[in-house]
Amino acid sequence: MSDSASTIWLTTGPDGPAAPPSGMSYSALLEMEACPRRWSLARASYSALWEGYGYPTNPSIAAFDGQIIHRSVERIIKLIVSSNIEAVDELAFVNMMRENGGYLAIIESEIQRLGQELAENPRLSHRRSDFEAELTGRLDALRETVQLFVSSLEIPQVTARNDGWNFVPDRSLRKGHYAEMELRSERIGWKGKVDHLKVTGDGCEIVDFKTGAEKPDHLLQMDIYDLLWNHDVGRNPVPLRVKRKTLVYPKKIVDVPPLSSEALEAFAESIFVRSTAAVAAISIPLPVAHISVSNCRFCHVRQMCASYWDQNAQESLRDVQSQESIALAKSNTDLEVFLLSSISPRVWKARVIVGMFIAPGTEILIHLGDLAGRWLDILESNSRVRLLNVFLIRSPDDEEAATPTVGIRHSSELFVVAEN
Repeated sequence: MSDSASTIWLTTGPDGPAAPPSGMSYSALLEMEACPRRWSLARASYSALWEGYGYPTNPSIAAFDGQIIHRSVERIIKLIVSSNIEAVDELAFVNMMRENGGYLAIIESEIQRLGQELAENPRLSHRRSDFEAELTGRLDALRETVQLFVSSLEIPQVTARNDGWNFVPDRSLRKGHYAEMELRSERIGWKGKVDHLKVTGDGCEIVDFKTGAEKPDHLLQMDIYDLLWNHDVGRNPVPLRVKRKTLVYPKKIVDVPPLSSEALEAFAESIFVRSTAAVAAISIPLPVAHISVSNCRFCHVRQMCASYWDQNAQESLRDVQSQESIALAKSNTDLEVFLLSSISPRVWKARVIVGMFIAPGTEILIHLGDLAGRWLDILESNSRVRLLNVFLIRSPDDEEAATPTVGIRHSSELFVVAEN
């Protein structure tokens, strides 16, 4: 590899094992349980690659949609509170939004902020303009979802109260509305961030916005927030109980029943047992990899997972994907190859080492197309390369196929396997 090539495209291992989280969360628990190896690789330090936290991510455009929507709603809630708005359908709200440029201006500024963050990610910096352009092209859809979430807010005027609410001056919450509010339970070592928390004189309401489809785990998340509010003696010293929990989807609102005192105790015990087991699973020298289509398809550290790059594992994944849709699987697959020679700047000849749809030992052609310049300093003869998110132009089972051929797209990634 050329000295000028970025080390991000090497399968560089972590500096050391990832440390367990300082506070367990809903998302951390689900990720640890789904695949301890993935969690560990994703959360370790990689000083040779960048100064950021964990391994540089590679989210989908849908994930960016969710970030933009949540950030925009959070910003609007804070504007509502600071402006003492009593309802989102009153003239004061309209004037406040006009003064801040309206929904589109707020969303566009969040897109620009995300673009600045992408510029710092060595894995995505070359695609920053692509993501910004795609998100900008989705402004109307993003605005529609943000408006829907904001319109679902119930914001009657609430005034501050002083009867005991300054018990912990730096953390206790007075009556009011709070966006992205972190709650903690020192008792079980958990934390969580609530999208919208409304504290009233006799309790609180918890609202979580969901940009995707309804999932059973969302109910678990709401129960965790219920538990954290009841356990957080800093935020909730009185204490007040949860009166209402609401999941807001783009086309549906779901009310989740608050937990009773007895249910809270039982839930605290069960969630503590689960989190203890999850931490134990990621704390061994080489955490177990749970190979499955749902875990591996969008895993952003799979290029470093030896269990994934096993031919038996690939064939097992192929069989499952073939049942779903063979055409879809072939349009977005992974390969490990040994580069033989460059036929032209845009075409390489290689031999498959591990493949889902092409058997090991098969010689193939790799068409880089217009993206050849991006990988010019990465590819060298006699090196092992893992190709992610490539597509089959010609597969071995095509009737008139000559040499099996794979193509590279903008979302494809090529990682040179580092020599040990």
